[in-house]
This record gives sequence, structure tokens and C-alpha cells, in this order.
Amino acid sequence: MTVPPEDQEFQRLFQEGDVAHQRAREALKNNPHKPTPWEDITPTQLKPAIKHLHREFETRKWQLSMMVECGCYLGLHPQLIPQPKFKGGLENLIPKRRRVEWQRKYTGVTESITFKFWSDEFSESLAELIVEPFNAFLKIGLAQKPVLSLPPIEWAKALTDDLIYSLEWTVPHLVKDMCDEQQQMRTDELTTENFGAYCAWVYWRTPKFVHMQPSGNTPYYPATAWEREEDAETTERLLQSLTRRMLDSARFKLSKLVGETHVSMASTPPLPTPPAEEGIPKDAALDRNTAAAKNLPSALKKPEFPGGPEETEQLPREFDPSDDYRHLVFRGTPYSLTRKQAQVVKLLHQAAKAGHPDVGKDRILSSIESETSAMKSIFKKSRLWKTLVISRSRGTYRLDISEAGSENTR
Repeated sequence: MTVPPEDQEFQRLFQEGDVAHQRAREALKNNPHKPTPWEDITPTQLKPAIKHLHREFETRKWQLSMMVECGCYLGLHPQLIPQPKFKGGLENLIPKRRRVEWQRKYTGVTESITFKFWSDEFSESLAELIVEPFNAFLKIGLAQKPVLSLPPIEWAKALTDDLIYSLEWTVPHLVKDMCDEQQQMRTDELTTENFGAYCAWVYWRTPKFVHMQPSGNTPYYPATAWEREEDAETTERLLQSLTRRMLDSARFKLSKLVGETHVSMASTPPLPTPPAEEGIPKDAALDRNTAAAKNLPSALKKPEFPGGPEETEQLPREFDPSDDYRHLVFRGTPYSLTRKQAQVVKLLHQAAKAGHPDVGKDRILSSIESETSAMKSIFKKSRLWKTLVISRSRGTYRLDISEAGSENTR
């Protein structure tokens, strides 16, 4: 907490918080709706690959958490924004040239508005982060269908759901970090028994602004915004409620991904069955899904049709985006885009339709309010980079679609 309480009061907060925290952890362990652990449904030979994907996701989630912690904490304490570090040693992630602007922006803004903005930022960004592991799990599932106990789509869903559920343990601590700097205990007070409870910050109590409007339903009162909940159980209940709210967007996104994948699979024509070679029994023919999976670049890939005027008419449009550009089909392959990727593609598509396909990097980044980013980082690990989004001259970008494609698509 920001202001250290007296020793006796601290011990009371610590003990009551430890009891409430342990009860919350037990509830998570015994939740009947908890997804099946990924280890239980993943064949041994696939576990190294899944562990790697978990580590990749954890790294990106940690980067997001640090951004949200820095932005929210400094937004709640705008007097600290000009400093190069905060909380004693963490790097101030706000670009130095923008700190004065940020300080003006957050000075006078209510705590509940600041907290709501950054908790929503985490929620929306997390929903974008889960697309990549889901697509990777699906690709592995389609390629390894014979060894799975679940259909590939359901297996990928279960693994992604387990990934999201694991955040139920860590997001409550992020909420604490967004609001406060953790108070340090004296080393002579730390023991083997209380070290875990200390790391969990069980003596922290929720400031009331987290459930004031617009973050919650309680009317906003500046005089009581930083007052703390006295009851440890109330704090845990609020933390669990905030955690569910911050994870809901990722769960909704997963449900949408699963549905769209089912539709894409159902609308993909079956591959023609090759004639059995002489001397090889029909049972030895490759499974259709296993063969198709070998060529999957991301999540799904529609088979290409052989040439010929009649069959060429059946080909899908080269570039077919949704209204918000968050989903598109490019050269027969469906893709899900992050919010910023969608903004870039929409801008470049509009430029292509206007007859001026090449757009300067500075204009693109300014239009999507990402002046401190690089184009390559926006499309990090996306197969659309250097395939759909290309650069033909230094400092400019365009979509690699034909003139006919730019005219005939939305």
C-alpha cells in the first residue's frame, strides 16, 4: 500500500488477507468449469512444441502487463510521469518526448476513468494476443490429428482456454500493481511460512475508485476514491470480479475464432482422392486432413484449384476483407488481424482503391496513433508481412494486390 500502516495493523491486514487469498486459490483449483489442463490432453511427443508456444505467449503477455502497469500507475500518480523510472527501479515506458503531454493529459482525470481505460486496454490487447497461439495449436492439431484424443479444433480451443484460465492466478496481482507500489516487509519478519503470502501481497486492500463509475457502478466521490476496503473478503471478491472482466474479451474472441474456423473448414472443398498405386492397398492412402495440414501456413488454407478457364472462375477473390478488416481472406487463406494491423490494411486498401497505393510510413503510423512503433513490429509474426503488406520503395508501403483486386474488393 502507498502509506505503510502501523505494525499491529499491518499484521492484522496480513493475516486476514492470507486467509482470504488461500480461499480464493482453492476456489480456482476446484472450479468445476476449469478447463482440462493442456498436459492431460496432449501426447508426449507434442509437449515440447506446446511448451514453446506457452513461453512465447508468456513473454508477450508480460510485455503487455508491464505496459499496462506503467501506464495506469503513472496515470494515477501523474506527478511521477516525468521521472525516468518509477516504483524505485522500473523503466518508465512512456517515451521521454511525450511525458509532459501525458502529465497534462492525466492531471485532473478521475482515478476511476484512468483505471477503466487501462484495464480495458489490457482486456482488448489480450484478446488480440490469443489469436496467434490458437492458430498455432490448430495447425499442430490438424497435422497430428491421428494421435489426438479430441478433434483438432476442439483440442486447439481447449489449449487456448487453459492458457486464458492460467491468467486467473496472475491478473489480480496486476490489478494491485496498476494502483500501488508494493510495501516492503522487514527482512526479520520474513519466514518460510509467510514468504508466499508476502509475494502475493495479501495485505493489499482495494481502493474504492476501482468500483466507482465508470469502472464500476458506485457513484464517483473524489474524497473517498483512495479510501481502502476494510474487509479482506471484499477485496478478494472485487479482484476476482475485475479479473473476469479483464479476461472476458479473450474468451469471447476464442469463441468467435472457434466458430469461424468451423465455418471455414465446412466450406473448404475436400481434396480429390488419389488413385491407389499398384501394389499399395487403399487403406495406406493418406488421411485427407493429415495431407491438407502439411500446407497450412497459419490457421487454415483452402486448396488451390488446378488451372483452366472453367475452374478458375471458382477461385475466391484475391483479397477479401471484412467490414472492419479484422478478418480477411488473402489468396485463399483466412487471417485474423489485430486492431492496429486492421487499421493499417484498411488505410492501404483505401489508398489502392484511390489509385495511389504507396503510402509513407510516417503517415501510416500517425493515422493509427503509433508513432513510436515500427511497421515490422505491428505485423510481428504475421504471415501478411511481406506478402500482403510490402514495400517497393524505401519508407513507403502498399498492399500486394492486383489492380483488379483493388477495384473489385469492398
